[in-house]
Amino acid sequence: MRQETVQKIIQNFIDKKDPEITMRGQLEFWMKELPTLKARDVKPYDLVQAKEKLMMRLSNASVNRYLSALSKVYTTCVEEWFILETNPVRRIPKLKEPKGRKRFLTTKERHSLLSECRKSSNRDLYLVVMLALSTGGREMEIWSLKWSDVDLVKGSVIFRDTKNGDTRRVAFDGPALSEFRNKIRRIDTRLVFPSRRNKHKPISFRKPFETAVGAADLKDFRFHDLRHTFASYMAMDGATLRDIADALGHRTINMVMRYSHLTEEHSASVVKGMNQRMLA
Repeated sequence: MRQETVQKIIQNFIDKKDPEITMRGQLEFWMKELPTLKARDVKPYDLVQAKEKLMMRLSNASVNRYLSALSKVYTTCVEEWFILETNPVRRIPKLKEPKGRKRFLTTKERHSLLSECRKSSNRDLYLVVMLALSTGGREMEIWSLKWSDVDLVKGSVIFRDTKNGDTRRVAFDGPALSEFRNKIRRIDTRLVFPSRRNKHKPISFRKPFETAVGAADLKDFRFHDLRHTFASYMAMDGATLRDIADALGHRTINMVMRYSHLTEEHSASVVKGMNQRMLA
């Protein structure tokens, strides 16, 4: 394998590691960008050229994700397969990213998006979006859910193999739970949302979601912003930063400081209300 091209190395990585859907598209870019180069011969200059192409059409954060995907392949080749000695991606400086996004749905936007999800040709899109809004789960945490991790009696889901390696249980109720209870379960797969092509792999909701977002006329909105919406609604409903961090699966408060202004606004309104009622 030492003599293999980047294309073959990446394909081997996909076949053996079965990377999440979000990373697969990024890896396919590198397969097309460096098809004939041997993996061991890739130089930082080659990566810088590809990086510049990405910068012309993507945000800094997205470009960094593309580099990170390729870096994971090289890290595996070096540390697990022992077929390469170095990871050239580590020599490429990451682009500066803006501080955490604060994009979340207004009430009008939420109604509009859910209405379009209802109309989608993908029958599960509405449920998936409702789950994201009700649990704050990341896209792959939701898309790859197994029935064994869903409790429709108590109303909770367990997210395993999360981004930080922890497992967390999140309770949910209301319309999302009602919709889930009406979902027909397939008996030939453990997945709640299996792919049509392969029942053992989760389906990607990326295209139907983007279609719904466009139909709802939402600007600068992506699936991960449903997670921000969940956290923002928690903050506006009076949850503490610790509550939000626990629900999102963050280990530190620093990760949810972007929502602090919302919790502060709630606290201020509570104090003002107390002043008016008790001290008038």
